[in-house]
Amino acid sequence: MSKLYVSNLSQTTSLASLRQAFAACGEVIDVEMAPERGAYHSTSAAYVRMSTNAAAERAAANLHGTLLLGRSMVITHAHEEEPKGRKRDKGAEPVSNARITQQYRERMSMTYELSCHSARLTVRIFFPDPESPSRWRVEARTDRGESVVEATEGSRELALRGVAEAWGSLPTSASAPELDWPAIATALKAVRAV
Repeated sequence: MSKLYVSNLSQTTSLASLRQAFAACGEVIDVEMAPERGAYHSTSAAYVRMSTNAAAERAAANLHGTLLLGRSMVITHAHEEEPKGRKRDKGAEPVSNARITQQYRERMSMTYELSCHSARLTVRIFFPDPESPSRWRVEARTDRGESVVEATEGSRELALRGVAEAWGSLPTSASAPELDWPAIATALKAVRAV
């Protein structure tokens, strides 16, 4: 996938400055500014299309977390729609069922917004309490917000597993859809959230 979603950009970021930053990793085909989903502060986002998948991988690996105009860029692979009527190659890698679209720090937690095939999911990983530093609390809710599941464990990964188990025990509904928790865990591991 050669299209990247770049978020946490400064409002003063220009197409030219993005093109210049990404050109160090390969040929840039297109840069398009986009409003950042779910942002509570003055930031924006962009889509950057690289000439090859290798250039996109290089850009994601080398530029994720680097500063551009004083902001740490968050880079994920953008979801590209497949043309209707065409089937995927049998040997092609499956499309992930979970993709982080936004991540930000709040006063008491790190928050990750994920796009899952069936819903938008928000996962909050709370920082340990100074009185019990070895306890991590993880909370998950869909964009409908009616179902909130949380778990507290000795590590972030164990707390996420607890959330996945608790979510699996909920009756499937619009507010608690069936989710691909292994894909969610993989997406969160990719950004070192767990």
